[in-house]
Amino acid sequence: MAKYSIILPVRNAGEYLPTCVETIISQNYDDYELIISNNHSSDGTRAYLETLSHPKIKKISPPQVLCMVDHFEWTLSHARGDWCLFLGADDGLQPYFFELADHLTAVAEKKGLRAINSSRAHFFWKGCEAGYGNEMVTFSAKPIVTIEHTIVQVLITLLKGKDYFDLPQMYTTALFRKDLIEQAKGLQNGRFYTSLTPDANGAAVVCSLDRRYLGCKIPLGWVGSSPKSNGYSASGKVGNAEPTKEIDTAVCADFNALNLCSNIKWNDRAGTQDIFSMTLIFWESMLQSYRLQSGSMRRMIVSKLMKTLMFGAVLREIQSAKDKTPARLVCLCKTIERNQCSLQMAKLAAGLSPLIRKIAKYMEKITTRTVSKSKNRARLVLSRADHANFDLGMASSMVDALNKKEKFVERLVLSKS
Repeated sequence: MAKYSIILPVRNAGEYLPTCVETIISQNYDDYELIISNNHSSDGTRAYLETLSHPKIKKISPPQVLCMVDHFEWTLSHARGDWCLFLGADDGLQPYFFELADHLTAVAEKKGLRAINSSRAHFFWKGCEAGYGNEMVTFSAKPIVTIEHTIVQVLITLLKGKDYFDLPQMYTTALFRKDLIEQAKGLQNGRFYTSLTPDANGAAVVCSLDRRYLGCKIPLGWVGSSPKSNGYSASGKVGNAEPTKEIDTAVCADFNALNLCSNIKWNDRAGTQDIFSMTLIFWESMLQSYRLQSGSMRRMIVSKLMKTLMFGAVLREIQSAKDKTPARLVCLCKTIERNQCSLQMAKLAAGLSPLIRKIAKYMEKITTRTVSKSKNRARLVLSRADHANFDLGMASSMVDALNKKEKFVERLVLSKS
């Protein structure tokens, strides 16, 4: 049995896969397994995998094509490590991943915590300019470890004080201990995932089962975005950008068609996915994770007060967007009505939303406990205009050199925890 299971489900993203794999197997560490599952890709993924021969790599493929969340579930069932983490083909591990992970898992075990979350470092592959402009690399490392309270994080996320991306998801930036995964499966008829959005669903599982998790301000992995990313393509746009030819419509169509074949269905209490609100996507995952929740948490997330405040935050988000798409507002109004909430009260909550978020953030400040902290910090920001032929592997090399110079991981490991 390995300490870490790095799980890599792949479908038609073969051009990015070699770089991702290299960020893992190039590290001087051997207490892990790398599970690569090819979901019947029609590009060069299979041919590339046939060239791989590494003692830590386990290559598998499901018996039939699966939607994303079912593929995640099937691949997770093959993991044997004590701690698990998913990656996408356009993502990667940081060059110091195992050194940092060994330290964080030791702290988590000592504190009785089953989930570890880190900050996010971003790499935008060529072809994402429609959504992210000239931005290519954003990396920031602060040697700080904290203990976060899940109920506070749920409130902040539902009130739009942060996106669910900042919560532990078992995807790219977060590690889940195996007994947390098994407990969730035991309470959900053998399934870990019960929502079509696996990253938000992972966050909902932690927030439903555990009262606390470990946080770290040094990224564990790279969050990659590419034209093959489901999140980038399925949204049809990113941020305030209008859809362009850079959006891979085939990826979007494949993603949606396979979701229709899944036994898991979107919970329409959260409206339609056309609203495309990170807040409602997380709320939908919380609704789908009801079997894991205490009665008080279940009541809180469906209470009229919570829904009104949440819909108000989403309404303000839509009204503040540069591209005020009428369809999003219409869908939200229908969702408010479906949940038997008052549109007028939601509008009032929208006006109060900034104040409510400030209160929620203050709650986070007073409940977060700092475990260890060091002054060494590092930052790397690169634009595509200045590094036209850059890939994620080159960015990792630069971060490796930065860490050797600033020693932010070493200082954190040596600090008192």
